[in-house]
This record gives sequence, structure tokens and C-alpha cells, in this order.
Amino acid sequence: MALDDKLELARSVSYSSYCRFLDNTKGRPGTIVPVAIFVQPNMLCMRAYVKASARYVPPKVLLVGSALAAKRKGESIFSWYSAGGEAELSARVADRWGGRVRRLGHGRLGLGRGSINVSAVRETDAGLYRCRVTFPNRSPPARNNGTFYYLEVDGGNLIATPPMNVTVLEGARAEFECLPKSRESAVEWLREGMPLADSPELAGRSERADNGSLVIRSAASTDPGEYTCRVRDPAGLTQSASAFLDVQCECSSLASRMSPSRLTSSCSLSDAAKVVYAPKERHLPLGKPASLDCHFSANPPLTNLRWEKDGFLFDPYNVPGVFYSRNGSLLFNQVDESHEGQYSCTPYNVLGTGGASPRVRVRVMRPPALASRPLPLYVARLGATLTLPCALQSPAAQEDDAAPALLWTRKDGAELPAGRHSIDSGSLTIVDVASSDRGVYSCSASNDAATVAADTELLVENVPPRAPRTLHAAPASTAVHVSWQPGESGLEMDYIVWYRERSASEWRTMKILSRGVTEATVGGLRPATDYELRVLSQDAIGDGLFSKPIFVRTHGNRIGALTARIQIEM
Repeated sequence: MALDDKLELARSVSYSSYCRFLDNTKGRPGTIVPVAIFVQPNMLCMRAYVKASARYVPPKVLLVGSALAAKRKGESIFSWYSAGGEAELSARVADRWGGRVRRLGHGRLGLGRGSINVSAVRETDAGLYRCRVTFPNRSPPARNNGTFYYLEVDGGNLIATPPMNVTVLEGARAEFECLPKSRESAVEWLREGMPLADSPELAGRSERADNGSLVIRSAASTDPGEYTCRVRDPAGLTQSASAFLDVQCECSSLASRMSPSRLTSSCSLSDAAKVVYAPKERHLPLGKPASLDCHFSANPPLTNLRWEKDGFLFDPYNVPGVFYSRNGSLLFNQVDESHEGQYSCTPYNVLGTGGASPRVRVRVMRPPALASRPLPLYVARLGATLTLPCALQSPAAQEDDAAPALLWTRKDGAELPAGRHSIDSGSLTIVDVASSDRGVYSCSASNDAATVAADTELLVENVPPRAPRTLHAAPASTAVHVSWQPGESGLEMDYIVWYRERSASEWRTMKILSRGVTEATVGGLRPATDYELRVLSQDAIGDGLFSKPIFVRTHGNRIGALTARIQIEM
């Protein structure tokens, strides 16, 4: 027989190594082809196949069956036996590879009948692979044929075994694997980007196994979505891998294979599309866009959705300014009084419908409006009093409309200043402004139909301490006593004396340890030397301003002082 060996790399990173096959028809070794596969974990692997043609063995005319197996390090990964062309009699997949290996027969994607596809590649999948053809009805059943290739997985990851897509029936157990490389790594699971703890009902039916896997004990129709495994190592590095969960009712798997009449007889009416929630009343804002939703559950998927208004069919295609959304909701481009009424929706799938929703009374209300709004930005000084204006407009509303409620909040979620704020006629007043009051404030007005809001940002001006004034210096031979008056801040300040020789560029400092003290003696100076002195004020916020400089000359004879110091040192 002739072997037609091919190898396709799908989404691989790079390739090099070797691949070998033997041509048994001519009885000599085949070509050695340089090949190698490098792939990232959890990515689609390679596809390799061997196409075997049936042969007639003289003197009898007999079609010989053949078996094809893919092996890794002696382990049979996937194998099947076929005879009579495409008639497949058996196929086996190793337990560890279940759900990740499938055959791409019938020449799909231009590949041969022996092609297999491996998904969700793991680091443990690295190694030498062989695809081999055997003939159970011949002796010996196998010859030295097959294709060898080496798979190398690009490592450096925190996740050794990523999760895979899972499809289960409603009420069945679902499990996502996620095995970290290190036992010291922490594993966290998210659904649609949110921690499972944010969905208490799902969290009550799920648990995280010791190996990091997520187990949902009883899958519900509300569980489908993307599940993400996030692994964090002790150094703080993170890596994530995602998979999808699909939950089907028992009839969903039959929907594509049976006629509607047979399907309906095999499944219960509870599997038909049904409404799960309908409010008694819905308010839409006059003159603004709005939507009216139909809350339904459909598995098999929705095929049609019908709306009724006041007991008659409501077709948006015949109503100006009303449209269907993809999920069947009604979209109103601009609400007016003609849209008031009693609405109901009826969802359908291939199994039929569970019935129409209860009628929803739609009322049209005027949305609230603001007569005055705060400016986009306010700057206030520490300790000042600030008023942010906001007032409701008196609408000419229906008699039974409730008055809109006005509310002030902070965008960061913090509380308004306790004991330092008041609201009068909608305006917010803050007294004794503090640095913690900085942030974005929102004035919102809402009723049952809509909410309007106006935002403003408050910046707190950090006023630096005033500079010390009226400096006075009394020099001695090796020291200068300096005094000053505080700035007009009215607060006790900290002070630092800065000084230097006028001929030098380097400054020296002396901090006054007692708060509020306004004098100091700077020692260790050289006699008969000119000095420049300044005083810097400080408060809890930071440095203030420097005082004006004062210049002074120490007393004494510089040469005599230097001679006396040399004699003392000797």
C-alpha cells in the first residue's frame, strides 16, 4: 500500500525537528522530513494524518480491513478500525485525552481520513508521537510503518492543565479542570469576569476542589457562560485560562435530529420557551428612548417572539419609531402617549411555547428635569464654606405623578461630610472644607420613568503657610541668634532655619524642635564671616514660604581664631 503522509500546523509558534515514514509498498525507507511543533498551552494543536488505500491481495479478491492508531510514548491515544471503505467499526480514546482528541475524517479541511485534531494543549502533552497503520487480518499485523513527530510545548506558565469547554444536561454535574504548576499558587474562578461569590445561587451549587478544579454539582439553565481560572503565584504573577459551559435540556440534543412532531412527543411541554418574569407596571419617559423587555427562557433556542398590545397583535414593522432588538425586546425611538397600554409577549422555540406573559401596564411619564445645575468645577480653600447649587424644575405632570426625588452622592462611593453638610432646596452646602472633601459630586433626580444627573468636581486648594516676617539677627563670634514673627495664618507652625556663608553655595539647616517657637541660635559658625539666613515655615500639609533673607557678619578676628585653633589641636 502507499502512504500519503501530511502534517498541518495550526496556530503554532514555530517549528523544527523531524518526521519519518516508511513506504511499505516498495519496501524501502521513506523520506526523512524535518518537522517540529512548538505550541502555546491551551491552543489548537497540530493535525497529522496518514491516508491508507485499500488493496486487493492475490490470488483472492478481498478487501482487507485496517486499524489506525496514534500513540505517544507507547500510550495509545486514539485508535479505530475500519473495513469496507468508510465503515468505521470502533474507535477508542484514552481516558486522559477524552474530549480533546477527535477524528477529522471524510476529507474535511482537505485532510486525509486519518487526521486527528488535538485541542487544549497542555505542557504534559509534550513528547514523541507516532501515527501507525496495522492490519488485524494479516500476519504479521503490523510492519515498520508510521509517522513520527515530536511536540514541544512552550512553557513558562503557571497553569499546567487549563480548563476545557464543557456541555452537560440540566441537573448534571459539570467540572472545569485547572491544575496549577505549583501547590503554593492560589486559584480563583470567575464567571463572565465576575467572582463566583457575586452569584450566591451559583456559588451555593459549586465548589473548588483541592487541585483547583471548579465543580458545579447540579448545572442549571442560568449557568452557561465563560468561566475563567485565574492562578496567582507567591510572587504576584498571574495567568488566566477560560472555557465555556453550555447547559442543555434533555431535548436540546434531539432538536437537530428529529421532526417537531416527534420531538414534541418525546419531550415535555416544560422544555418549550417560557416567560420567567413580567412586571405588573412599567413606566417609560416621555420624549426619550426606552425599551420594553420580554424575560424568557428558551432551550432549545428562541425561534420567534410575538407581542400583543391591548389584546391585539403588535407588529413594530407597522408602528413608526418602534423596532425589534435581537433578543426580541421592543425599542422605542421616542416615547409618546400613544405607547401607553397593556403589553404581553409570547416566546417560541422548536418545542412550542409555554404561553404568553402576564399583561404589563405601560405608562408614559414626564422625566424629571433640573432647573439649576452645579458648575463643572469648584475650587475651595481649606476651612472655607462652599455651596453647590441644584434644584428641581416644577413639571406640568399628570395629576397622579409622584414628585421626583433629588439626591446628592459622591462618585467614589464615599459618604458626604458627616456633620459638615446640609441640603436646602436641593443645594448642597459644605462647611469647614477639608482635604478629604475633594472628589466628584453628583446631583440626581429620579422618578419611576427616568433619572437625570449633573456632576461637578470639587478641588481643595492647599494654601501654604505664610512666610515668617520681621527677621532680627544678633551675631556673636561663632554664633548668631535669630528671631522672627510668624505669618498671618493664625496657626502654630514648625520652622526650619536655613543658613550659609555668602561665598558658598551649600545651604545648611537647623530644625526648631518645639512647635510655635519663633527664635533660635545657630552655632558652629566661623568668626568674621558673612552669613545669609532664611526661615521656612511648615504645617501638616507641607512646606510653606521662605522669609526674606537677612545678612549678618559674625564678630572676632578670623586669623586669630584660626591660629588659636591650630595651637589647641597641636
